[in-house]
Amino acid sequence: MEFLPLIPKQTIIENFPLEKNAYLACKITTPNFSTEGLICLLNFNAGKNIKVFKHEKTNQIKLKCYQELYLANPTQKSPLLMAYQSSELPKINYHISRTRKYSIAKSFRQGETLHEYWQIQDPYELHSVSEILSTITKLYLLDGHHRLEVWDHFIKTRRLNHTALIMLVPKNKVHIDTFHRAIHLDDISATALFQKILVDYQVEKTLQPYIPVDQKCFGLYIKKNWYKITPKNSSILCNSATLS
Repeated sequence: MEFLPLIPKQTIIENFPLEKNAYLACKITTPNFSTEGLICLLNFNAGKNIKVFKHEKTNQIKLKCYQELYLANPTQKSPLLMAYQSSELPKINYHISRTRKYSIAKSFRQGETLHEYWQIQDPYELHSVSEILSTITKLYLLDGHHRLEVWDHFIKTRRLNHTALIMLVPKNKVHIDTFHRAIHLDDISATALFQKILVDYQVEKTLQPYIPVDQKCFGLYIKKNWYKITPKNSSILCNSATLS
C-alpha cells in the first residue's frame, strides 16, 4: 500500500484550506479517551493485492446515491476511517507530536469531544512520515465501506482517480461505543430469524438488556425479550448480514 500527502484542490477539508501538499495530523479528545491520527490519501493503484472483507451486504440504494454524489463532485471531503497496526507506531506518534509544537492548529468542539488539526508540510517530515507509513500492511475499515465500494467501482472503470481520502488511527486506540441496529422483520418471522442465527451462534435469554463485553458477541431485543448471542466457533467472522 502507498500513503500520500493531501493535495490542494483535490481534497477539501472544511475550514482548513491547503496551500501545498501536506499530511493533516489530528487529535480527538473525549472525557474517556484520547487518540491521535493522520488524514492522508491511500493509493489503490499501488496495491494490486488489496482485498476488502465486507462485514455486511451492500446497500444498493446507498451505493447508487454515493456514485451520483462523486460523479457530480469528484473532490473528496469525507475520509474513510481506518485503523492500522504497526511496530512503527512510536515513530508515527513522535512526528505527530513533534510537528504539533511548531504548527498552527485549529480546533472545534462537538459536545464534549475536542477535535484538533494541524498540517505536516515540512519536506523532511513529509518524507519521514511517508517512509514510516509504508510499513503498514493491513488496515481495518471502521467506517465508509459503501464509499470504498464506490471508489473501487470507479477505479475499475477508470472514472475516478486511484486515491481515497482516509483517516488513520492506531488500532490499539480505537474506542467503539455501544450502538444499536434496528432490524425490520417484514418478510421473516422471529422463529425463522432464530433458526438462521442458531446455525453459527448460541442464543441465551437474559432478564435484562445485554451489553457485549467480548468480541463477536451481541445482544438482541425481540418480542419484548433480550437475548445474548455468542458464536459457537471463536474463528467465525462476525457477519451482521446474518440479520439482514
